[in-house]
Amino acid sequence: MNSDEIWKDIDGYEGYYQVSNHGRIRGLNRITSDGKRIVGKLIRLRKDSKKRYMLVSLNKDGAQATCLVHRIVAKTFIPNIDNLPCVNHKDETQDNNRVANLEWCTHKYNSNYGTSKDKVRAAAIEQKARAILVIFPDDKVKWFDSKRDACRKLNLNNGNVGRCLRGINNTHLGLRFKYA
Repeated sequence: MNSDEIWKDIDGYEGYYQVSNHGRIRGLNRITSDGKRIVGKLIRLRKDSKKRYMLVSLNKDGAQATCLVHRIVAKTFIPNIDNLPCVNHKDETQDNNRVANLEWCTHKYNSNYGTSKDKVRAAAIEQKARAILVIFPDDKVKWFDSKRDACRKLNLNNGNVGRCLRGINNTHLGLRFKYA
């Protein structure tokens, strides 16, 4: 552990878990009510279902809670004197939960912060505008401006063509697809 790393008890889990200013969570040595000895250790964090934010499961008295790590860090280390509802990642990297990267903010500030909206929009435009090749069973190849264009002109299912392009399916109606 780093010498500049500071550990504090997590509110509501005093004596059970601590969080550091580096965004790490650890369980503490303790003995349960039924006499079982728990050895303290760093807790493995995981990402939420959208693979954006880091989560941790905390257990106390038989009840389990799943918590967002950035909110635990902010609540523990950053005063929220204006009672703001959101925690923003300043560098827009949701798994960087160090105190220096977090700030309390409003919903509007958080949703309009930085370049994340621009990145999402640009990726969506790029994905829609990518030309594709359709390979027929006789190995003839036809070029289309986009997946949408090919689906419309060949009367294909957009979702099935997308699965082929992502490598999930090999063919759709006997056709193969590749990005140009």
